[in-house]
Amino acid sequence: MASTNITFSIITPTLNRGRHLKRACESVIRQTYPHWEHIIVDDAADEPAKIFVDMFYAKEQVQYIRHDRRLERVNSYNDGMKLVRNEWVLFLDDDDEIMPFTLEYLAKSIEENPDTKIFNWGGLVTDKKAGWIRTRDPIYFQEVLGGPVESGQIVNGQFMFHKSCLEKTGLFPEAQNCYIFADAGGIPGYDSSVRTLGNPWGQDFWMWYQLTRHYVPKKLDWYLYITHLRNTE
Repeated sequence: MASTNITFSIITPTLNRGRHLKRACESVIRQTYPHWEHIIVDDAADEPAKIFVDMFYAKEQVQYIRHDRRLERVNSYNDGMKLVRNEWVLFLDDDDEIMPFTLEYLAKSIEENPDTKIFNWGGLVTDKKAGWIRTRDPIYFQEVLGGPVESGQIVNGQFMFHKSCLEKTGLFPEAQNCYIFADAGGIPGYDSSVRTLGNPWGQDFWMWYQLTRHYVPKKLDWYLYITHLRNTE
């Protein structure tokens, strides 16, 4: 285990997808690295997610808030980022999971690259109904981006950033649906891609675009995040 005091905040907005949220929580609990907190933002789920908080976490490991009405994903992420107590921020969708060694490997990578503010890595994509697993390779950058990143190459959970980056990027534009969000984000071509691909939000592309306008990321050649395609289990 890495002998370091580097700390992580993992943010998960949720509509409480039952066993799927349980899987995400279990993947955090299984981490081989101890210095983390899990921020769970319950976006007025029909079945409150607090049952998983009480089931899995010690009080000091978790921050849980529940909206009294549905505010949607980017607003939930914003509320989560406002609560961050630790140095490094990661996103974890409520129906996905991270590898057990993810935080330990990331802590080691931070120690080896002390001047780097953002990191990205690969992931696995699974479709249990069709019976396949595919890789999503990490992207390599040599300079700060001047335009939007190609869509489909980065998702929540495949990058992290130091919380000081928020001083330059700011939080997500708050919006009640993905089309308003796309327009508010002002990323060239992004609004049309949302409409064409049916991307439910695309906040992963937006934040990645903002970060890479200011910082050059360090690519890590590991597959640390597992995306479970919805409605395939």
